[in-house]
Amino acid sequence: MKNYLCLILSCLCLISAKQKDKPTLYIIGDSTVKNGSGKGTDGQFGWGTLIHEHFDTTKIHIENHAIGGRSSRTFLTEGRWEKILKNLKKGDFVMMQFGHNDGGAINDTTRARGSIKGTGEEIQEIDNMLTKKHEIVHSYGWYMRKYITETKEKEATALVFSPVPRNVWKDGKIPRDGYTKWAAESAQTAGAFFVDLNEMVSVKYELSNEAKLKANFFPIDHTHTNYAGAKLNAATVVEGVKTLKDCKINQFLLTEKQIEKRKKEVPVIETGSVFPMPNSWIDKDTGHKLVRLSSVEGNNESFYFHNNPFLAEKEGDLMAFYNSTPQGKMLYSVNLKTLENKPLTNRSKIGGEIFAPKRGELFFQRKDSVFATSIITQKTRLVYVFPADFKGSIATINADEKILAGAHKAGDTEKEILKNFPEKKDFFDRIFDAKILNTLFTINIETGELKQIHHENTWLGHIQFVPKNPNMLMFCHEGPWHKVDRMWTIDIQNQQVKLMHKRSVDMEIAGHEFPSWDGKTIWFDLQIPKGETFYLAGTNIETGVEKRYQMQRDEWSIHFNISPDQTLFAGDGGDIGQVAKAKDGQWIYLFRPEGDVLKSEKLVNMKHHGYKFEANVHFSPDGKWIIFRANFEGKNQVYAVEIAKK
Repeated sequence: MKNYLCLILSCLCLISAKQKDKPTLYIIGDSTVKNGSGKGTDGQFGWGTLIHEHFDTTKIHIENHAIGGRSSRTFLTEGRWEKILKNLKKGDFVMMQFGHNDGGAINDTTRARGSIKGTGEEIQEIDNMLTKKHEIVHSYGWYMRKYITETKEKEATALVFSPVPRNVWKDGKIPRDGYTKWAAESAQTAGAFFVDLNEMVSVKYELSNEAKLKANFFPIDHTHTNYAGAKLNAATVVEGVKTLKDCKINQFLLTEKQIEKRKKEVPVIETGSVFPMPNSWIDKDTGHKLVRLSSVEGNNESFYFHNNPFLAEKEGDLMAFYNSTPQGKMLYSVNLKTLENKPLTNRSKIGGEIFAPKRGELFFQRKDSVFATSIITQKTRLVYVFPADFKGSIATINADEKILAGAHKAGDTEKEILKNFPEKKDFFDRIFDAKILNTLFTINIETGELKQIHHENTWLGHIQFVPKNPNMLMFCHEGPWHKVDRMWTIDIQNQQVKLMHKRSVDMEIAGHEFPSWDGKTIWFDLQIPKGETFYLAGTNIETGVEKRYQMQRDEWSIHFNISPDQTLFAGDGGDIGQVAKAKDGQWIYLFRPEGDVLKSEKLVNMKHHGYKFEANVHFSPDGKWIIFRANFEGKNQVYAVEIAKK
């Protein structure tokens, strides 16, 4: 036993030694190197975020320490370089690019980040108005030489890059950055490798023009690139590095063949750990394959969990999703077989989006008008205009696709509450307590007849026709779940209203209801009492008989859904801030009923996802994938995870 333990310890020491032997590439710079968190916030990326695509990361570790707003001076004075220096070791590499922020004020109350222009030894003593500290300010070249010298003292390799150019033009050319000369002088004086990134990228930019660069690379401002621009800049960095004779970092670069091979492979990665994620990958914690479905620039969102986003077509199943633009929401489709994204509407600021598969149309509302767009021809027709005294909102279409339904809110009270209290925690109880008159209505698509079928002085929502039965409409009493008997149905022919589940104990809650595909059952989240015991429950619409499947606290999900064959369920999990207070609940789940319980399988680790943006799971029409939305790449995107493991 003693010899066995010694063998294990020896192996662990060998593994540790190998990890220490692996060199690290440290990257320092400003927001053109790493923008924000590096997740592409607002569509902006720095080249350092994408540099890993060109390196064999099994042989070299990459750490991007660049941070927006910093100059060669403030990266040092804030202690950021000191933290890197503590870990820097023989054989490591440091890439550095500064200059964009060095031309700012040396001393002011807002940023105080400027350095003295040039590479000389002159100094300026200041009492820093921002930090309230006495400081000796040096030249740009002095700070750069300090980084280089201290890197070399650690027997590491320093690489200096001139600043990437902005999208600023003069006389049909991009003026070359003045810091290029000083960066080159600093590298030469202190003995570092130098790449004139400013010149190399400028030459590429000048093959285009200012307007095209703005559209393709600089949609936000003239300094910060989008993903495509950062990708070009990262590739140019590598081109420059390859020209450096005797620079040992080149041995860690991938060859073109290796890069092409990597593109064809499905990598095994922690979901949300790199930015951006590849187009497809295998979640390292679950072994399930994921694919990004949305490829349109900007924020993209799949439909709310109980709204059907699917339309079968000859070429494959189409799914609708939202794309957010500064002008408002637009609708796009994704072909689930080819992954091609196409616009569905040419109108923004729309709502009430409803797919009608039999008609091959998408219904939506803009202001007081309801439209239908053909999925095939893209032609749009006007369906209905609400009267001036009844501005309703459509929400659903019935099983035979002849009737639309929705709700009307009397007066402007709800709008005012939402305007003054935009956060759910602030508006939710206020709208409930207001007791506003709500009216359910139907619209006959062919005749244009509007019928008011139900009135209540309470907040009505989650309006859904059930599948198969064209006359059965679901709706709910919105508000604090522990105060309402939430789930109801109404027969639109005889207007008979029926409660689907009645609370039986204090603080019992039930909600986030959705229908089964056969239209016979309404499924819902049930907690007896709130936050204690968790069920997925279903009520038979005709008989009222209820079925319950219990689950563990960590398995509870904000939303659930059911597979097309009605044998499986899915859930989107939740974080510790949700009602279940789950300690390990941030997963996309697959559930298999076994007796009176649900047995879960984890499909996606969602620990990098912010649950304020709800994931809203759907099964794909073939039942092989679960589709959800998430923000673990820094912006909202739509994804699919494969249920089967390959």
